[in-house]
Amino acid sequence: MKKIAGIVAVVVLIVIAGLIFKKNMNPPVQSVQSSVFVDTRANKIFYLAIPLGTEMRYPLQSPLSGGDAYPAYKCTKDGTVFAVKNTGVSPKCPVCGSTEAVAPEIPAGQTEMDIQGPVTITE
Repeated sequence: MKKIAGIVAVVVLIVIAGLIFKKNMNPPVQSVQSSVFVDTRANKIFYLAIPLGTEMRYPLQSPLSGGDAYPAYKCTKDGTVFAVKNTGVSPKCPVCGSTEAVAPEIPAGQTEMDIQGPVTITE
């Protein structure tokens, strides 16, 4: 009886050690979304990874200049890059008034890009 109890104890310890080892070998993956923001001081757009479910309050502090950063949009009609302060509304181009806007693209392999400024911040 003591021999069986000893074997069970060893098996339990091996299983626990295996679970701990497996957990340490596979760190938890945090889901993030990458969004394009505009730094209104540096006149640059940049990617910023944000954990999913994070409540965003604007302006953010830009990692580029320490200035204000807002979500960036590019008008598909005239190419204007602008910032949006209130993400609860549809983006509207401050130049032509179009609501057809998309996130601007940054060339592959880059994380930031200069844009022509000054950047207009819309409500």
